[in-house]
Amino acid sequence: PDHRFLQWSGDVSGTSSPVSLVVNGPKTVRAQFIRTFWIDGYIAPANTGTMTCTLVSGHNNAGHYDDGSTVELNATPVEGMAFDHWEIEVPYSGNPPSTVEDNPTTILMDTHKQVTAHFVDARTLTVVVEPAGAGTVTPGSGAFPVNSTQTLVADANQDYLFSYWAGDIDAGADTD
Repeated sequence: PDHRFLQWSGDVSGTSSPVSLVVNGPKTVRAQFIRTFWIDGYIAPANTGTMTCTLVSGHNNAGHYDDGSTVELNATPVEGMAFDHWEIEVPYSGNPPSTVEDNPTTILMDTHKQVTAHFVDARTLTVVVEPAGAGTVTPGSGAFPVNSTQTLVADANQDYLFSYWAGDIDAGADTD
């Protein structure tokens, strides 16, 4: 793995390198380094979205994260696409990649990581509450994977009751 200089200890202290030391007797100097790891990021299929890696805790130096740092991964689809899942792999480990459906998600940097944001075709769901302010519907409007089933939950605000669904919804849907 890569390393970066962390600090001096012993008869010299600090985090700057180089450092000067007058050798006027026996001295002990210890240069401490920390392992660093990188993230290789990919989008699948190509050109269907973007991803960002944001340091949550620890240290990042030009894309090399200190051992033990935590990094938030965030995927943003282009229009007509929806985020599906992350595939997180440790290169050359022989282990299968892990799949994470949360976006954003946070990973621990304890080795090099290869992360792929997977996107799928999406369609737009538009949710309208009538009258405005009478309640909320979860999930709200947004892009969802084609042919996915979304469970809509209507929560009425005080002084209102949920009455019925209208529009492109199954007429037999449960309203309780």
